[in-house]
Parts: sequence; structure tokens; C-alpha cells
Amino acid sequence: MNRPRVRRVALAYSGGLDTSIIVHWLKQNYDCEVVCYCSDVGQGAELNGLEARARAVGAADVVVEDLRLPFLCDFAFPALRAGAIYEGKYSRARSSPRARSRARRRPAATRSRTAAPARATTRCASS
Repeated sequence: MNRPRVRRVALAYSGGLDTSIIVHWLKQNYDCEVVCYCSDVGQGAELNGLEARARAVGAADVVVEDLRLPFLCDFAFPALRAGAIYEGKYSRARSSPRARSRARRRPAATRSRTAAPARATTRCASS
């Protein structure tokens, strides 16, 4: 059975070794254009040079979409409110390897022992 020719492929691209190698492999095995796509959900410096790396390995186009706010509003905050657990034992409120969010607290010596803990409030616009 004849398969239709693949002309263009969208690849979820991280900039790491595995996704960089697959760009070349797709081009070689399917003779197609590869469009590398990356969602920015707060990785920070990990995205530095991502477009240049993708183009260097042969990507026809690179799309980096800023999804930080939708990620927080639609995934991270609801997961925390629901009591999400990581690896069956760690609260997602303590650690989220993908979100890489950081919280700052006052030093213990300056906190009142009777004061209620501060609550972070973030408002997400509904669409």
C-alpha cells in the first residue's frame, strides 16, 4: 500500500540531544521539512539558544510559544488546589520539576509565631 508523502512534520522540541537527533532523522527518512515547536512554561535559561540549535540541525522553522500564564492558570494552580502528588509521595506544592517556580519567604527570625501564614494570590484571566 502506498503511503502519502509526508511534506512537513511538527516536532515537540526540547533542544536536547534526542530531539535534536530526530530532526535530522525525520529529514533523512521522510524527506520532509521539520518545524520545531517548544512551549515556554517557565524554563528560563534552558531556552537560550534553542532556536539556533534547532536551525543548526536542520529545522525549517522554529516556534517557541510563551505559555507561562496558561500553564499556571490551567494546570499548575488547579493541580496544587487538588493536592497533586508527585511519585506517590511528594506534594506538588513542594516541588515541580517542570514548572521551576520559586517562592521567597522571610527569614524565620523575622516571622511572628502567632501570625497566620501569608497566602499567595494570583489572578488568572478567564477566557
